[in-house]
Amino acid sequence: MKVLKLMVIAASVAATVPAMAAPEAGGMYAGVVLSKNTAKENAVFLEEKSDQIGVLGGYNITPEISAELSYTTGDVDNSNSTLTNVGFSVGYAYTFPSAPVYVKGKLGVLSQNAKADATNTDPAFKNSSVNPSYGVAVGARSGAFGAELGYTLSEFEDEGDSQDVSLLSLMGVYHF
Repeated sequence: MKVLKLMVIAASVAATVPAMAAPEAGGMYAGVVLSKNTAKENAVFLEEKSDQIGVLGGYNITPEISAELSYTTGDVDNSNSTLTNVGFSVGYAYTFPSAPVYVKGKLGVLSQNAKADATNTDPAFKNSSVNPSYGVAVGARSGAFGAELGYTLSEFEDEGDSQDVSLLSLMGVYHF
């Protein structure tokens, strides 16, 4: 719930900043990520949600096309499990000519690593999965600072079982 509140506050601040600008070609950027990772109902290991925090780095190849690498980690709710995501994506952004915002579509790969220490009732485990990912985002930028709210879909495979996983992320970025 804390992550969701932070996302709403940061999105509100970004929406009120004047003089937004479109991304520039050849620009590197880095930032922080807050995300909520949710597995579809019948998931073997991710029965709840995971609040995550992480970092990202990217490069605007053109004003429309960007490449991005992200890393997030967090504990899975109501368990002793930790989930770590490493993602790479290429995005295409459309900046509205009459508004200071953009929408972006993303395609990429997502590596998810889950691990848990043994408890009195559960054995220790470690599992990883690499799968295609895709998503959408909306963002705004003011000078060197920007914010982006994104939604990404992927899968997590656990011993041959596959569950749909979604990530709702708020990213704060600084453009170099």
